[in-house]
Amino acid sequence: MDIFIDNKRHKVPKNIGFSGAMDEINRVLKKQDKILQNLYVNGKEIIENSILKGQNVKLIEVSTRSNRGVIMQSLGMLEENIDNYFDNLDEILNSESTMVEYEKLDEILIFVAWTYGILIALKENTAIDLIYDDYDDFIFEFKKAFEEANQALEAEDTVQLFDILDYDLGSLMSGIEDNIRVYYEQAEKEELRKDIIN
Repeated sequence: MDIFIDNKRHKVPKNIGFSGAMDEINRVLKKQDKILQNLYVNGKEIIENSILKGQNVKLIEVSTRSNRGVIMQSLGMLEENIDNYFDNLDEILNSESTMVEYEKLDEILIFVAWTYGILIALKENTAIDLIYDDYDDFIFEFKKAFEEANQALEAEDTVQLFDILDYDLGSLMSGIEDNIRVYYEQAEKEELRKDIIN
């Protein structure tokens, strides 16, 4: 069986099965701090929930991404979509209806949770908190506001919820919007530096 990781041949024991090969690939990726992006078996792409039906596996090809690469992609998506946070919130706040639009509210809270995940991943995979000495405080404030928003939602206190979404999280989202290019550039710089070293 031949295994290629990012177009580089990787040696494996001769009589290794598919499961053993995947274990070896995962070990290598963990060591290289990478994430599996695409998997091809015998030239065919394997997608989620695919089943290999007793195939004689001769070739496994894997393409990967680094954690920072995923973060940079997520920051790009965040930059493209951060205005939706404000647009959806404005739409709810300025609605003529007395009924709360829970579908839009869910969208907003899911976006906030996703944004928080990006902020944490950025801290864990870059030196952003060393460059910005207030980054840890920023994350703490973001988490606190998000938790308070969820508590207000559970208590069905829509006045408190909208205050948090509009003022507290709105201010924090604006801060992200102002700094997102710098966050991206820092992750990119560290990714390039890693590539040069390797």
